[in-house]
Amino acid sequence: MGEVLFTPIVDGKEVRQVLFSRVLHVPAFNNNLLSVLYLTKHKGFTLQILRDTMEFSLNGSVLFTASVNNKSGSQLNGHTISTVAEFANVGSTLPLDLELWHQRFFTTI
Repeated sequence: MGEVLFTPIVDGKEVRQVLFSRVLHVPAFNNNLLSVLYLTKHKGFTLQILRDTMEFSLNGSVLFTASVNNKSGSQLNGHTISTVAEFANVGSTLPLDLELWHQRFFTTI
């Protein structure tokens, strides 16, 4: 368990970074998960879903967005900034590969 610093891209521009905390490394997952209901119910986020975009706002400001694909899946717009050292205390027999770790985060903020 650890934290990941996320750099959102909103309207084609990098905006203020967001710190996702309580991030779990779960090797069995092939995708990232973000609990939208947790963000709205427990963290006060407002979610606006437009045709192919989800906007996550807090106190009236859009903090990050996600693109919705044709299969109704979505992906956050931006990139993570983290070091493998942040998760060094997680036991694993797999080699420490930052891209692999990025693909397998479970994020609950």
